[in-house]
Amino acid sequence: MRNPSMGIVPLRPSIRYMLICTAPWLILFYGLLLATLLVSPFALIVCWLSLLAFFYHLFLLCAESYVMSPDLFIVNKGLLQKSVTCLPHLQLKDYRVHQSRLMNYLDIVTISFVTKDDQQLMIKLKGIDRTALQSAYRNIIDQLESRQAGCKYLLDLFEKLTHHQ
Repeated sequence: MRNPSMGIVPLRPSIRYMLICTAPWLILFYGLLLATLLVSPFALIVCWLSLLAFFYHLFLLCAESYVMSPDLFIVNKGLLQKSVTCLPHLQLKDYRVHQSRLMNYLDIVTISFVTKDDQQLMIKLKGIDRTALQSAYRNIIDQLESRQAGCKYLLDLFEKLTHHQ
């Protein structure tokens, strides 16, 4: 049995997902850099803008983190304007799993959760490594099973105490 004390599991977008999201900007940078040398020096401005877009997307993805616990999901986003979203499991209405062919090949998955309250809040866990997600769910299930065993022990103890009186 796994260690049930590992109830809180941090997750981040995988390196492979970051590569998928940022590679087009880096390819554009190198393509425009070659075009700048061969064709026009004015393409240098667009070249540097594409490099800035690459680093912006890279840092934005690095700033995202997710925490799964037996009670809720916590999503941290943002570089300068930080936002923290807490979503209890009991408020979940629906979820969708998105996995393109490339994501399936790289063993990563994106999960969208929709809440059932009035706000219709939707959060996404982007580019999570599938094996890390499975081990996180296993740890949470172990935590919940140990909670259930503890509650059952307390109920049995309470019944013994009430029967003796």
